[in-house]
Amino acid sequence: MEEASVSKKEIVVEGLINYALSEVERKYGTGQGDGENPKKFHNRPHSESVRDATENIAQLVLDAGKITASDIPLIRIAASFHDIEQDLGRGLNESESARITEAEMRKTGAFTEEDIQKVERMILATNVSFENGSLRQSATDEYPTQIIADADLAHLGKEPDIYWETARNLLKELKGTDAPSRENEIAFAQGNLTLLENYRFYTEEATRLFPYRQQNIEFTQEHIESLVSEGQVVSSVVQLVQNFCGDREYLGDKPYQIQAIDEVDKTAYVLEIRKGTDNDEEWIAIGQREIDNPILTKTFLLRRKSGDDWKFIDPDPKGMEVSHLPGLRIVRERLQRAWDAEPKELL
Repeated sequence: MEEASVSKKEIVVEGLINYALSEVERKYGTGQGDGENPKKFHNRPHSESVRDATENIAQLVLDAGKITASDIPLIRIAASFHDIEQDLGRGLNESESARITEAEMRKTGAFTEEDIQKVERMILATNVSFENGSLRQSATDEYPTQIIADADLAHLGKEPDIYWETARNLLKELKGTDAPSRENEIAFAQGNLTLLENYRFYTEEATRLFPYRQQNIEFTQEHIESLVSEGQVVSSVVQLVQNFCGDREYLGDKPYQIQAIDEVDKTAYVLEIRKGTDNDEEWIAIGQREIDNPILTKTFLLRRKSGDDWKFIDPDPKGMEVSHLPGLRIVRERLQRAWDAEPKELL
């Protein structure tokens, strides 16, 4: 009789979890532009990721005797429902998600009042606030609330590529675009750096499961430096085009001596500049040859959609065909001719 009751409870739990995830997908999609109100971060994959992290943390906490087996299904329900409402704003989202969860749990008749209140406290624990650049969650001394809070930010301790992909999805959601400006990405990365430097998981189990916080600090520092450097080079390239081309689509045949685009202490010849449009994108291609290192030639290719930042594109990325750009072909040909030539031969 007891075994049948447990089996029925498990079916109810799985039904609630499936309902929650389906509702999140219906409302916010899967990160692919689907759903009634598509979201890049708060969507089904995020809810599933939090559920999975919750289960992994909870199992270790259970093994350590800090929670009971009866807490596990409640923790799984809370993780699956914690973002079922994401249209009301911080704080209100968590309260409404808790209210929806309470209503769905009561419909089943399978949970005690204590169970329902425990799940509500777990969901409310995912509410965050910021104070002096530090993030504060709302977990209590109860381990289940700490488990959920840790799982919700588990990406901070995952491998750098997973951490940044997850974080950048949040940036895209906040800015409402798949192509945030370089300025916005720098500011967002700086905020993440402050968060990483000050944040600690509540549970030692989460710290063991997601141990890459320090690596992510270093990754974020390097990414900020890279973005700043890229912005400086992009500015140099765009300024060159404005100075030398004006309204024309190309520089012409005569090389110009300049400060090297990507080396502040070197000089170089601009061998060719081309610009144009390709479908709905603008592009710039520049060929540079350093004066003090005649065999060193470089191609800089930038593209952008109207209103977006200029972005560097590798001229030869695998799987990307850019050879149809006439300006890029001319730049490559001129660089090839210049490989062994003396600068005076190009004047």
